Amino acid sequence: SPSQFVTTETYEALLLTTYSTVACVQHLLTKEEFGFVLTRKFSSDAIESLFGSLRRSQGCNDQLNVRAAISGIEKILKTGLITASQQSNVSHAASTSSGMTSAIRCI
Repeated sequence: SPSQFVTTETYEALLLTTYSTVACVQHLLTKEEFGFVLTRKFSSDAIESLFGSLRRSQGCNDQLNVRAAISGIEKILKTGLITASQQSNVSHAASTSSGMTSAIRCI
């Protein structure tokens, strides 16, 4: 309906994400005794970027299976096709010649 801002599935996903984030922050602050938590660091961008690279390495295959993922990772490791962005929150000093160490660390 026009009055519905988001779909039911999106609403439920938003609730789950919000509750999970709150629970994670509470755990880090109380059980792990963190002084503060930067929730903006809770991002799946790095893993999404990796899987995007894997799909591109397989010819933009939207149906990435385990065999294709392993083949893509092997190709990335052998050729150094992807590296961590200079603007990322990943330590660049630990990067190897293939650049994959940094990409894996941020996952």
